[in-house]
Amino acid sequence: MKYFFLSIFLIFLASCATTQTTMESKKIKIGMNQVDFCNQFSEFTGAPCSSSFMDGYKNVVKGVYYPQLAMEIMHDEDKKYFFVFSTKNSSGYNYKTRKASYNSKLLKIFTDFEEAKDFAGGKKFSITSKEVDNALEICEKQNLKKGTIELMECVLKRI
Repeated sequence: MKYFFLSIFLIFLASCATTQTTMESKKIKIGMNQVDFCNQFSEFTGAPCSSSFMDGYKNVVKGVYYPQLAMEIMHDEDKKYFFVFSTKNSSGYNYKTRKASYNSKLLKIFTDFEEAKDFAGGKKFSITSKEVDNALEICEKQNLKKGTIELMECVLKRI
């Protein structure tokens, strides 16, 4: 009977851990594989790799897989953290069988889903002055005059 209560207490303690406490422990490292990543979280915390009966009932998954980009974004239940994995040579996390992949590597961690999607989608965040100069040079070779709207439209199209 003593061991029964001890095991219940240990399960309760494990369930008190959150994604936040796991992140604060600094056990999550860029470059780690998905299996090691999932092993850092308790099964009862709403972590990226855990799921409950109700998740299955509501058809909820804690991630988005982009096969054409070989990227996967996983998140915790509270959607406070978004983990971007490279899934080259794998199909990413299998939510039906709850199997992680040794081939998926953690690339970056975000606290904003839009930033995670932009990163996973390969969107550019800025335009360099070199890109502007190159576009300007090409447009000037087309005999467009400096200071005209036509030149600026040409430059914008090239960028």
